[in-house]
Amino acid sequence: MRNLLTGLDVGTSKVCAIVGESLPDGQLATLGFGVAPCTGLRKGVVVNIEATVEAIKAAVEEAEKTSGVRVGSVVVGVAGPHIRGLNSHGIVAVRGGEVSSRDVDRVIDAARAVAIPLDRQVLHILPQQFAVDEQEGVREPYGMAGVRLEARIHIITAAQSYGQNLTKCCERAGVTPSEMVFQPLASADAALFPEERELGVALIDVGGGTTDIIVFHGGAVMHTAVLPIGGNHLTSDIAAGYALGQAVAGVFAARAGSDGLKAATGTAPGAGQGREAVALCGAATDRGPGRKSVWLRTAVSGRTGECVQRRWR
Repeated sequence: MRNLLTGLDVGTSKVCAIVGESLPDGQLATLGFGVAPCTGLRKGVVVNIEATVEAIKAAVEEAEKTSGVRVGSVVVGVAGPHIRGLNSHGIVAVRGGEVSSRDVDRVIDAARAVAIPLDRQVLHILPQQFAVDEQEGVREPYGMAGVRLEARIHIITAAQSYGQNLTKCCERAGVTPSEMVFQPLASADAALFPEERELGVALIDVGGGTTDIIVFHGGAVMHTAVLPIGGNHLTSDIAAGYALGQAVAGVFAARAGSDGLKAATGTAPGAGQGREAVALCGAATDRGPGRKSVWLRTAVSGRTGECVQRRWR
């Protein structure tokens, strides 16, 4: 029997579905994918059930056609400004003088015993590190001798109503959500090397309506956040500032966005110094034929700088 997996990413601007197969050697083969524009979400949150259902249907149907398989259940990516991440700490006594799997389960349960509002659901419990007696920085405490076990964990929660609405949209589109995963966590598995997680790295995923952030250090998740600012804001800034249509502004927002993010975070040589001139060719639907030179770096780095400052100021 084939071990098929389907991932579904319901975003502000589009819905993506991908079908893969888990091979006997542990590799994952991509069989097909589908993409459909979506107008049913705003800043990562469902605001129009029918529009979201239609977008999911279109993306799944395209994925089924390209893969040649029928999609029944999906793993759904979750994001949006309703996401909250918090660190917690727990301590238990070790039974029998040697750490067992039951002790690990108990200390994680103790660490997750924090007050979480009834309108929120826990998505992930991510262990950061353990400590056995005075020995800290332990990742696999199983079998170690000691009398006290401590755990530090990162808890990711989401609004319960968001999960309910997204589940309703998927079911009405003909698929069943088998699991919900925090999207930056999945992105990190695809984009980051183990060495990067060990040394410390921040993954920033700029979507249409939100910007997802996840920070790793020592191989563990230390911080997560979702900001209600995304690529659509850059597009709107450029369109409004330079009297361009959304389509043309979107092209140049994508082209200039990478440089703007580097300038905002100071990761590019000479970041924040000078401006980059970009020539925009007018379209008949925008400002007619002709050529107009505009300065984009200030606008783009200003908006991306707002993302950085809102998170770390």
